[in-house]
Amino acid sequence: MTTVIKENVHVFSVDGSSDDLDVAIKKVCLDIKFRDQHKLGTMNSINWGRVMVQVVHYFYAYFSQATKVGDPVEVIIPTGALGNCTAGCLAVKMGLPLRLVCAVNKNDIVHRAFSTGDYSISGLKETISPAMNIQIAYNIERILWMFSDGDCDLVSKILVQFESSTPSTTAIPQDLLCKIQEVVSSGVVDDDTTLKTMTNCWQENNYLLCPHTAVAVAYYYRNSNSEKERPKSVCIASASPAKFPETVLKAGLTPSVAKEISGLKTMPTKYTKMTKTDDWECMLRDRIISITEKKKCTS
Repeated sequence: MTTVIKENVHVFSVDGSSDDLDVAIKKVCLDIKFRDQHKLGTMNSINWGRVMVQVVHYFYAYFSQATKVGDPVEVIIPTGALGNCTAGCLAVKMGLPLRLVCAVNKNDIVHRAFSTGDYSISGLKETISPAMNIQIAYNIERILWMFSDGDCDLVSKILVQFESSTPSTTAIPQDLLCKIQEVVSSGVVDDDTTLKTMTNCWQENNYLLCPHTAVAVAYYYRNSNSEKERPKSVCIASASPAKFPETVLKAGLTPSVAKEISGLKTMPTKYTKMTKTDDWECMLRDRIISITEKKKCTS
């Protein structure tokens, strides 16, 4: 993204995690007056439109695998902020007989939340699946809302407790947790297992996995022989392995990188640095205001 040298493209390089940046983005997007004034939208799962599009993927996956309508199908999701899982839960609420699995790396807040009800931050851990290095799964409030039958007061109470306590911690009520567990389960996969899975999948299927998709496939490998009668399974693929050549090499495999991608390394870049001491929300607001003002001047 930093190689797009266009006046209408503004890239920020963040000295922190995606969780850190999501806090600033969420504050800006929740300012309804500011959002409407500047016509803001997002491409990530903060935007409900993205989640709705992903619902279609679940119906496609289900009907491609189910022998007959009504047969259960398991969908294993490499999970970070729970956007894709939210789409799966919505598909279930629409009547699709799915078993959803959130496969996570060592950043296991989602696993702890859905297995024991412990929704607490435990400290960010570096992994080879960086897009899943999540401590604040901001779509969890949507899942809590769906399985609590739209109890906004309960969801608000849980989130306020999580956001106001230091360290951030809360517990999902047992009755609500049981409802979630009827549909969603979870599992943790470490980096070594992820790398072995990338190797095994290539050797068995001649298919190169990215390290995020490999987390889901690792869960499938681990559990494929644990149940006598398992439903058919689908693993969500989340990215191209071409983005992670170093990890592909760690798995003992040969990266396949298109010349268009390798050429990015020698192209000029343009971006704004966000350091830990900067006010990221203020920086975003100031840039958005300047873009709007410039549009007014040129229209």
